[in-house]
Amino acid sequence: MEKIHVSFIKDLRNREFSHLISDVSEISAESKCKNSSFIKATNNLQSHYKKLLQLKDTKPSHYLTEVINKKVRNRTEYLACLRMRIRAALLSPIPEERIAAKRLKFWIDRYKKELFKPSLTVQT
Repeated sequence: MEKIHVSFIKDLRNREFSHLISDVSEISAESKCKNSSFIKATNNLQSHYKKLLQLKDTKPSHYLTEVINKKVRNRTEYLACLRMRIRAALLSPIPEERIAAKRLKFWIDRYKKELFKPSLTVQT
């Protein structure tokens, strides 16, 4: 028995999902496994096979979606760099940099909710 990770299935589009169902159905039908739970799952898949293949394609994403996502990623990276630069300037040996960093930190702390919205992506 071979273990596969199937978490990628949630990211498949409808057409890709129907291809996956078709391939899994073919492979499981050709398999000569005598495991009762596998045979039960294969029969269950065969009974729903036509319904699973009738999924309709979703609308393609808007052409500006990728551009907007890229700009959002850039903004997030710029703001993360700004935060780290201010934090570093607070420890600077140059007094002017420390004073400027304190003012910037004061400003950023006041507008933190608007500038640093929580996101699901990781800032690196």
